[in-house]
Amino acid sequence: MNLSLLFWAAEESGDARFFHTAKIHADTVLKYFIRPDGSVNHIVVFDPVSGEMQKSLAGQGYDSNSSWSRGQAWGIYGCALSYRAGHDPRYMEMFRDVTDYFLEHLPLDLIPYWDFDFDDPSGEPRDSSSSAIAACGMLEMAKYMEGQEASYYADMAKRLVKALCDRC
Repeated sequence: MNLSLLFWAAEESGDARFFHTAKIHADTVLKYFIRPDGSVNHIVVFDPVSGEMQKSLAGQGYDSNSSWSRGQAWGIYGCALSYRAGHDPRYMEMFRDVTDYFLEHLPLDLIPYWDFDFDDPSGEPRDSSSSAIAACGMLEMAKYMEGQEASYYADMAKRLVKALCDRC
């Protein structure tokens, strides 16, 4: 989510180093933070010498293999912002994976539990901010999509916001 500041700095200053730094970070997220099923690791530990991933940690998620709903939402919005900055199709592809994971793991009332390891009727706390963040990312990315796909993500974002208004 902090990458938009670097993309902005590159544009405002004309200094391509800011864009390059943001792109390297976004590419690292694509490679190491987003799992094959579209879920997002919260914290990744890298070897300080080789730079390779050593392990993932739970952080604010339930455990190291779960998906913290707010981190998942940041993945959605971050992919949209990264796509907006350079129109790299990899970010759109990853947006689809991360967003579809988020949407497929929502409870019936559309207000996510704090971690996607939980579902109805777990009684676990909800995370309304994850819905708001995800909706922002979906609305942003829908601007760059066409037809039914754009409509689908924009409509889902509106459904999330409506659920927030109705229930939170």
